[in-house]
Amino acid sequence: MTARLVPVLLLVACGSSPEPATPEVAEAPDAAEAVAAVPAPTPEIEVVYVMASRLRMRPEPRSDTATWERLPINTKLRKLGTKGDWVEVTAPDGRSGFVHADFVAAEPLMLDQVPAKMEAAEDDAERLSWSQRAAALAPRDARALERLADAYEATGDAKKAAKVRAVVAELKAGFEGWFPEEHAEFDRISAAMGKARAAADVLSLYNEALKVTDAISEPLNTVFLYGEPTVDGASDVIRERVPWGYLTFYAEGTHAALELRNEVWLEAAKRSPEALDDDFLALEMLAYDQVSGRGWAAWQQREWDYGGCSPFGNGKDLHLRILLAADPLRGHPTLGERVDEVRADVLRDIEQPAGAGEFPYCKHMGEPTSIAGLTAEADKLLAQVKLTDAEKAMLERRKSENFGVE
Repeated sequence: MTARLVPVLLLVACGSSPEPATPEVAEAPDAAEAVAAVPAPTPEIEVVYVMASRLRMRPEPRSDTATWERLPINTKLRKLGTKGDWVEVTAPDGRSGFVHADFVAAEPLMLDQVPAKMEAAEDDAERLSWSQRAAALAPRDARALERLADAYEATGDAKKAAKVRAVVAELKAGFEGWFPEEHAEFDRISAAMGKARAAADVLSLYNEALKVTDAISEPLNTVFLYGEPTVDGASDVIRERVPWGYLTFYAEGTHAALELRNEVWLEAAKRSPEALDDDFLALEMLAYDQVSGRGWAAWQQREWDYGGCSPFGNGKDLHLRILLAADPLRGHPTLGERVDEVRADVLRDIEQPAGAGEFPYCKHMGEPTSIAGLTAEADKLLAQVKLTDAEKAMLERRKSENFGVE
């Protein structure tokens, strides 16, 4: 680096010859220091995904070498480089080797992509290949397995087709056997609900029902696809075994979940002489619109997955009614924590800044709630609800900000 000289000003005064100033020279940084100061670019990590039902990874880029591993479909691999028709990769366990380039892709394979791939296949062998991949993605999907059996028959492999059809028959006949522990819990809860006469018993069963429906909701996604059962009779079994719950679908029908039917639980609560269970279940229904505290809250007023309008300030006082219903239940030894969660959800809807989530704009109708309506409901909360000092301060602050509405 060339040193930069600071110019010297020569000052000349009448009758005097001052000493010339010594020019200041900026030190050039050491070359090694200059290089070290520049951060090295972080290399991009390229990944690929296995597209075969089971892909062989080999130590060398040749098909006549030993198989090190058989990688399941959609396994994420780190790409190290290419050699001809082979890709050098690192598997999740850290082992490196080579896989054929025809059987990896930049994105994972989704089950709903397979039918189009099969339609575009040029021959029966290619259709069989895609059928095998679909079955690897969803080994308990009866429809995927039936397509696989058809593909085996089309290629002349009747023996394998028969084996697959036997699996399909077992699936269809034995759906109840898939989740034996959960089915036993369903039956136990149903029997106990008919006998429950105390509020504590009803609420205990309600919490147990929440746990078992949580446990089974994710596995149910192997049984249902876009709202339709992949195993004959699955919907009927759930309807019969879980009269106090119902099957619903989120994410545009792609995600199955078993929820509690709160009106049934509220009926059970009315059989007990205490008001505690009635009040709690009424709060749950008011706040969560029969989704047991999961999924969408009543105040989100969603249209499928696309957001909606916060009803805060619209004159119906939903937030106020929820918080007033929660007040007498706060601090209860078994319900207090859940009630606090409900309150926090409701207040968070009011607190979030303009443009976040659904509040305070109505995304579909394009009409923001009026400042007067927002302020009116906030004043009712301040006057009627048992709020903490921090909650009061938040409401006052949001009022001073006109709730972000211009």
